[in-house]
Amino acid sequence: DLGRLAPPLGATDVVVGIAASGTTPYVHGGLVWAQDQGAQTALLCCNPACRNDFPLVIALDTGPEVLTGSTRLKAGTATKMALNMISTGALTLSGYVYDGLMVRVRPVNSKLRRRAAGIVATLTGTSREEALDLLDAAEGAIPVAVIAARLGVSMAEARRILERHRGILREALEGGASVKENR
Repeated sequence: DLGRLAPPLGATDVVVGIAASGTTPYVHGGLVWAQDQGAQTALLCCNPACRNDFPLVIALDTGPEVLTGSTRLKAGTATKMALNMISTGALTLSGYVYDGLMVRVRPVNSKLRRRAAGIVATLTGTSREEALDLLDAAEGAIPVAVIAARLGVSMAEARRILERHRGILREALEGGASVKENR
């Protein structure tokens, strides 16, 4: 199943296998295959006694289920919480979060446009109306709007600064200050 992914798995990918017991052969097979493709792997299970050869094992100690064999209860809930933490951390490290705000929201409808404007207003200290103008000028890109406003640069320059910093707003703002000072 993993072999059918497009683009194919490689060294820049992380595959997290999920098996409540930690012993499911299908999950183990997928993780071994992913490792063979160069991907980083982790096993998430709810069995603290789980032992295997994977580089990272997240073994949650949820104790026995109230209904034996019904892993959708405690194990399922704990797994969902762990996956929420993993995905939130990954999004944060990838630059999708800045100061607790989702700065990569794409304002494709009125609700998301209002949310994006609120984020821009919060991060730039501007009014909601000014934030909407910044968003329009940035073609909806929150990080570009924030960089332009905070560093006092054009939208084109804000895009270049963001690109130089791998799309990560925090790095762009910290590294972009020197761009403005050197002008």
